[in-house]
Amino acid sequence: MKYDLRPFRALLIQSFFLIYFYVGLLAGCTINPIDSRSDQALSATSVKTDGMRDRSDYLQIIQENGGIYRDRNLTEYINAVGERLARVTQHPRLQAHFTLIDNSTPSAAVLPGGYILLTRGLLASLSRESELVYLLGHEFGHLNAGHILSAPAGTTVNISDKGYSLEQEIEADHLAIDYMVRADYAPLAALLPLDVSLQRLNLKMTSDSSAWLLSCFQISVKRLLENQQYINENYPLVVGGDQGNDDFILAFESLQGAENGYITYNQGRQMEHEGQIAEAISAYHQALLEAPNEPVILMGLGMAYLRNEDLIPARRYLLKAINLQGDYYQSHLALGYVYQQKQQYEKALVQFEAGYKLFPTQEGQYLLAETREALGDKEGARKLYKAVIQTDALGKLGRNAAERLKALEE
Repeated sequence: MKYDLRPFRALLIQSFFLIYFYVGLLAGCTINPIDSRSDQALSATSVKTDGMRDRSDYLQIIQENGGIYRDRNLTEYINAVGERLARVTQHPRLQAHFTLIDNSTPSAAVLPGGYILLTRGLLASLSRESELVYLLGHEFGHLNAGHILSAPAGTTVNISDKGYSLEQEIEADHLAIDYMVRADYAPLAALLPLDVSLQRLNLKMTSDSSAWLLSCFQISVKRLLENQQYINENYPLVVGGDQGNDDFILAFESLQGAENGYITYNQGRQMEHEGQIAEAISAYHQALLEAPNEPVILMGLGMAYLRNEDLIPARRYLLKAINLQGDYYQSHLALGYVYQQKQQYEKALVQFEAGYKLFPTQEGQYLLAETREALGDKEGARKLYKAVIQTDALGKLGRNAAERLKALEE
């Protein structure tokens, strides 16, 4: 029994056709890298929220933005710097939880419960510890000023789409500068990431003169000038130190060493978006030579082979990605789909269940229903098809589920 490719092919287009536009987070403007049906700006909420819901939102956002980036030395270093910085904030006993997200878009977010998310792409743009301190201080500033973000129930959230106002960004900037001075870091280091962001926006504006980019550029200039004025008025004689750079270099060595591979990988994603599958596959192989054993690159290569309906290499690279990053749902769904197409339904079921447990989606429900139907579990398939219909009655998956359910009940 060969299953219809169309429902999951739609999922591939929506969930995996990611184009990473490298613009600066600190410009206050980001391009949404995830083509999602229900992306919405996160809404502000109180710090006092339910712990279980906070944890659920946190796990959801991790899954929707690429999974966790595994680098033990880097994670331990960021936690140590963050803990030291927290002691000089208004809430020295603040319990912050830092998580690195395996996503090329430079971005960060703070969530209820003190969860602070930092993307691989953001960290790769840093050159010294004082810049990291400023970025962490900026997120602490949002947290302490009550600019907390939360995922509305039932929506897909992108950490780049945070919905902060310019005034809130400036307030968080000023608090970050205060924290830097208290921790004996040079306050002028707060200007460097903004300056880099302006340079990147300037480069993009040479090829794209959209009103959106112009607005981002203007916001970046405003924040840079506001921060410069704040430093001049409040800390005119403060020089500060630039300690910790040896530790910074050691902690960031692996991440920055893989950066050329990710540049090549992102070029491949652009090729794939433009329909140049063979060229994209070649770029992904080159990226793996430059950055071996990076799960994002391995998954991208596996997905490209899958879109090309070349199941043997697709399975090979998806398995490698899962072996390195087994807690990312999309890799499991993709590998399960490979097994489903090879009619290896027991193996498909294992992968679909693993992916669904990590992050329950309509697509995961539908794929589980198909596989349970193929294995003869009609009752299990019925329940899952009904669940898809309840949440997506008018959508493509819901209509397909209704057709499959009708066939089962005839």
